Amino acid sequence: MKLRVPQRHLQSEKRQLFTLIELLVVIAIIAILAAMLLPALSKAREKARTISCANNYSTLGRYLALYFPDHEDFFPHSNTSNSLNFWGFSYASCPWKSYVPKSTTSEIVAGISKNSAGTFFRHALLCPSIPNSVLNASAQVLGDNDVSVQRFAASAYFGMSCNSYLFVDSDWKKRGCKITQVKSPSMLLYAAEGNGLGQVTYKCRFVAGNETNLISTRHNHGANILYSDGHVVYTNYNEIPDYRTTSVKYNGPVWQPLAN
Repeated sequence: MKLRVPQRHLQSEKRQLFTLIELLVVIAIIAILAAMLLPALSKAREKARTISCANNYSTLGRYLALYFPDHEDFFPHSNTSNSLNFWGFSYASCPWKSYVPKSTTSEIVAGISKNSAGTFFRHALLCPSIPNSVLNASAQVLGDNDVSVQRFAASAYFGMSCNSYLFVDSDWKKRGCKITQVKSPSMLLYAAEGNGLGQVTYKCRFVAGNETNLISTRHNHGANILYSDGHVVYTNYNEIPDYRTTSVKYNGPVWQPLAN
């Protein structure tokens, strides 16, 4: 007569053959593979955000092209140097009201705003790499020689920054500059990824003591730049058109509308 061992006992014995050491080895292998893959996944995620951000700049370029014929070829401009007057939908002087879609007038073009109740408003053209945490009343400034500064604000952060020469009336009398006056539209920088202030100047790379009006290299040490003819270029940190660190001149065609 044969003794029959219950099936559950056999299964129990099989399970015991997988030792604790083997389990730890498997876990270690998984951890090593994860450590190898996570940086690549992070770069891939940021690459996708970079592409999405570039599409936002292309979209702004299309709105810019629609603006010109409706305003005798003048660039959008502000009557003050206050960025909210230029980018903020709730301001009468905002030139984008009839061109850039919005969900509410509490939004700012391509930026983040926050009301007194603490509600955040993220505009559709906001770079996906910009977190809500940039709105911080401490006005903290962060940066080094590789990554441009991000300036924190209490209630508004401008994700895009306009070339200051095209921004305010003062340089071009009352109505700004015409696209038809620009000598080299494909070279004239119109807007770039900023550090929250809404304007960018030819001093656009971080240098100790210069923490304002910079191009922010938030995408793998690079930034998207929109030129006045509507094309967008991803530019790495070493090629950011700062007149102090490249062959670009402060009064040249990258920054000055009337330069050759």
